Amino acid sequence: MTDKDVIEHAAKIMGCNIQGPYSRKGTTYKPVYVATLYGRYAVGWMMTLYQLMGERRKGTIHKILSHFKSTPELSHRIRKPFEKGWK
Repeated sequence: MTDKDVIEHAAKIMGCNIQGPYSRKGTTYKPVYVATLYGRYAVGWMMTLYQLMGERRKGTIHKILSHFKSTPELSHRIRKPFEKGWK
């Protein structure tokens, strides 16, 4: 996302931090900001937003959720990546 105010608002709602800005050297692209969730927090948001997504994104969410459910070591990671001691 290149709109810092939008990503800040989304990160606040989701309860995560922002990373960036990242930019490509030697280009005229705008700086990019990233908000990331992992584990059950990400799954919860994907399930919440699923009905609002288009078919392509629904397909991606379905693949991710299937992988998450079938991989026990992933389904037990419940901390956010920005919590102290997260690995």
